[in-house]
Amino acid sequence: MGIGASIFMLAVGAILTFAFNIRVGWLDLDAVGWILMAAGAVGLIVTLVMFGRRRTVVTNTTTPGTTVVPPTVPGQQQVVDEDIRRFATVWAAGGTPYSVFPLKPDELRRITGAEWSDVKA
Repeated sequence: MGIGASIFMLAVGAILTFAFNIRVGWLDLDAVGWILMAAGAVGLIVTLVMFGRRRTVVTNTTTPGTTVVPPTVPGQQQVVDEDIRRFATVWAAGGTPYSVFPLKPDELRRITGAEWSDVKA
């Protein structure tokens, strides 16, 4: 549930609870309003916690001379850009932003089974 849906549920719940003074047969609109407000509040808290966590996890640090190599795709032809040969070391991703490991360009080509290619446009 997003922020908008949570706020909408809070507003509808408050209107049902505080603005209407109507009895609809067996249905208690005050109880429905309180339930909607509680669900909206829980949804809003969960959404804010999830969005807050997402913003703090991703960091972007780049040092001069760093080359980023995307993961390989099984079943597709693998190529390695010839331009990375100018670097003594390239840093391969290990699955998270905090797990990278150094490789020599020739090791990267050997591990991926790729061919050298000039990928300039």
